[in-house]
Amino acid sequence: MHHILDLNIIDINFLMMDHIVSGNRTKALNLYRDLVVLKENTSNIIFLLTRHYNILLCIKDIYHESDNEIARKLSVPSFTVRKYKTQASAYTKKEITDRISMCIETEEAIKTGRAAPQIATEVLIVSLSTKQ
Repeated sequence: MHHILDLNIIDINFLMMDHIVSGNRTKALNLYRDLVVLKENTSNIIFLLTRHYNILLCIKDIYHESDNEIARKLSVPSFTVRKYKTQASAYTKKEITDRISMCIETEEAIKTGRAAPQIATEVLIVSLSTKQ
């Protein structure tokens, strides 16, 4: 188990995505709540989730290229590519694009005042953790 203060938001997001991909919504929600306690903005969390899913979508198209080439094309550290590949393989392209849409819709609902930020983000994480 990781101590939350030893991780940065990117590390926590990666860990949260691991739990989302594996369907472990309780652990994903706990990490989200840790971020809230650390005063992380919900918009930033949703942005990172959206970015992560966009990277997974790109990975689907260039999956068979070398890890170094993927890292270069996506501007991510090469040591993260293997983890991205593992996560991407858990989804179809449609499932990824559906999840990107869910992130965008949640962000829009928050920004237009139709949803409370913390509750909407928790609902998003639960939805993302559910295999469609």
